[in-house]
Amino acid sequence: MRKSANKVRISAQLLSVREDKQIWSKRWDRSLEDIFEVQDEVSMDVAGLISPVLKGQEHIKLVSKSKRNFSAWDEYLQGLSLYNKGDFVTLSGQILFHIKKSIRLDANFCDVYVLYCNLLENLIHSHEHQNSRTENERLFHQMSQKAVDIDPENPDAVSALSLSFNIKKDFDRRFEFAEKALQLNPNHPRANFSYGKALANFGKFEECLEYVQKAIKLDPFSKVSYEVFLPVIYVALRNWDNALYWIETFEARTSHSRYFGWKAAVLAHLGKIDLARSSLKKFLRERLEIKTLSDYEKVAPQIMKEALLEGLKVAGLPE
Repeated sequence: MRKSANKVRISAQLLSVREDKQIWSKRWDRSLEDIFEVQDEVSMDVAGLISPVLKGQEHIKLVSKSKRNFSAWDEYLQGLSLYNKGDFVTLSGQILFHIKKSIRLDANFCDVYVLYCNLLENLIHSHEHQNSRTENERLFHQMSQKAVDIDPENPDAVSALSLSFNIKKDFDRRFEFAEKALQLNPNHPRANFSYGKALANFGKFEECLEYVQKAIKLDPFSKVSYEVFLPVIYVALRNWDNALYWIETFEARTSHSRYFGWKAAVLAHLGKIDLARSSLKKFLRERLEIKTLSDYEKVAPQIMKEALLEGLKVAGLPE
């Protein structure tokens, strides 16, 4: 797609990789006012070419699909672009500005509520925003339900609602909706990731790892957002070498304080006590609210709390 002033050009090609040749191509030049009609036309043409059997079904979907406000879509894309930078501490206000503006322009736009949930999830688990955690959790429950109400067949929306039940510690409902998202699209990366994490609540860490790895395979472009759960899985599996590898990987990527604490615990389990205490000192310098194991227990991830607390006790954090 290319955009210039109030015009947009969409070019589509179908290529045979095996034969290294172009099978079909088409170009659409339209004004931005027609953008959603062009989107439907592209979908119809491509679906009709790939399989005539699909054309009737696609037509039904396209006719029933509500039209979107282009300005709302544009605000959503600006918010998504900022979100993909990954700097939620600095950029959360700007991301939220575009999200709220998109919602004002189109209150029935499912994708923007999913983006809102994604942002809130990061804020909920960020110690820099702990003073707002209760409110962010309330908003997450509200926005995830709104997304599903708008589009109950959207795997991203259903996955967000699944996480809502996880926050409420209703793990049975959490699993129910994670499973539903996966049934809606078995090859959806986030649905696989969500289902894997739901399995972890029941101690099925090996299966959890399989689904997280499948999500990474399905969407290597977004793999960092799925890999972030690997330190947790490997700690839960007591696989200390892999846990240390992934903790150090993310420590290098983000230098977030949580990785100093996790690293201290894992190093202690590996018998590297001096290194563990050094990492623990870094953690305590950044997390002034944590002074004892009891303090840490309040913020440790539930599914690996016991293993981390054991390691931190060995590393020297007071009981």
